[in-house]
Amino acid sequence: MSRLRGTPEARALMDQVRSHRTKGTAVAVYTAAERRALAAKGHALKDGSYPIANATDLKNAAILAKSGHGDVAAAKALIARRAKELGVANPLDDNDGDEAPRDEKAAARNFMKRRAAAS
Repeated sequence: MSRLRGTPEARALMDQVRSHRTKGTAVAVYTAAERRALAAKGHALKDGSYPIANATDLKNAAILAKSGHGDVAAAKALIARRAKELGVANPLDDNDGDEAPRDEKAAARNFMKRRAAAS
């Protein structure tokens, strides 16, 4: 891949990736300049990581933070703040309405195991 860097083929590939972003797909690729601008506005960490311009970026950032990538503590704080600013639920909350709390999930799994064993 490093042999492609700076070549017309690499630029064409990045143009394709950017065009997907503008079509509303879940994948967003930000240039270094875009990351710096988001960081300056407080929509990314100071180094430009975890850029969060919209709710889709917020969800992707939460997935990345859950994986333990980078400065997780700062990312979690950023995610919580951006969720509030965007007016959406924090995707890092255990019970944000999308899924049952962990205790309920465990109870459901145990119920299904007991039910299967009884059959």
